[in-house]
Amino acid sequence: MLKKLSVYPRQNGLAVALREAGRLERSIFMLNWLRDIDLRRRAQAGLNKGEARNALARAIFSAE
Repeated sequence: MLKKLSVYPRQNGLAVALREAGRLERSIFMLNWLRDIDLRRRAQAGLNKGEARNALARAIFSAE
């Protein structure tokens, strides 16, 4: 739906409202991120898992 709205030559009211709603949602998430240390810890744990997997894949690939 967003792709169809973006091809209009002029931005209509719905596209503008959806963009503003997305900005509000992102702002609320950032405030929650700053306030909630547990959320940051969970996100960091997920990032660490991904980085460990990538490091293992690089080690295996370079060992061949």
